[in-house]
This record gives sequence, structure tokens and C-alpha cells, in this order.
Amino acid sequence: MIFYPNLLRENLISVTKEDLLSLGVKVICIDADNTSVIDATDELLPGVKPWCELRQAQGFEVVLISNGGSERIEKIANKLELDYRPYALKPLPFSFFQQANFRKCKTSEILMIGDRIFTDILGANLAGSKSIFVKPYQAEKRKLFLKKTQRKLEERILAK
Repeated sequence: MIFYPNLLRENLISVTKEDLLSLGVKVICIDADNTSVIDATDELLPGVKPWCELRQAQGFEVVLISNGGSERIEKIANKLELDYRPYALKPLPFSFFQQANFRKCKTSEILMIGDRIFTDILGANLAGSKSIFVKPYQAEKRKLFLKKTQRKLEERILAK
């Protein structure tokens, strides 16, 4: 199913090296809001920076991929010391194709970790990449009606 992730995890820092190896990935793309930072801020979630550093030390490339604007995403990426891709236009698969080309790997060797089925997971799946859904850190403060509706649909998809 195109909306279903390869794995479900509680949060970003609960994704293990074993998870990554089982998926056969080389590049880890992480989302910003509610995955690596508090929604609509540049405040890192607890444990995210050490998690990224550990994965890099283990030989994985880690990249911040977000639909957010460049100034805030650059600020987050600088805090994490990561490459980044703002305005990713997820769920369109182009950012995943771009990463595969830039990092000289197959799209199947790219993993997207995020809290949104209709952007992060769908985008990765459309590109032929792997995906891990993590629970959102907190309820979004923006676009409340749309976000609530999407979250209800996500719950139904994940319940299957």
C-alpha cells in the first residue's frame, strides 16, 4: 500500500541501527516539524542531535528534508550539522530523486523518517525509497482543521 511505511516507531531516536541495516539504506532523510524539532520552531527535540551524530559515525548520511522554508530549515540543519533540502514539495518524489543523484545511490537506499503519512511516507514510497513513520511529538499549532483531518485519516491507515 502506497500510504504504508516500512516500519513504525515511537520517535526518531527510537530508530535503531538494526532498523536501518534491515532496510538496506545508506542515506537517512529526516523531517523537521514534530520529527526532529518542535512544530513550527527551530527547537531540537531531545536526543535528536546525538542520534544524528551516531548515525553519521556509523557510516550513514543524514539529511534534513522539509517542505518548510529555507531560512528556518537552514537554521535547524546548522544546529544538527546536516545537509538540508528546504521546499522539498513532498509528497512529490523529486527531492528523493535529487538526493539519490547527489549522493550517488539508488532511491531504494534512501530512507525517509517522518510523522506525516501524506507527505513524508507517500513521497518516499512514490520515489521507491524506504520509509519509517514516527508519532508526532505534539499536536500541530498551524492549519488546525486540515491537520486534524489528515491525522484522522492517518490513524485509519495505520490501524490496518
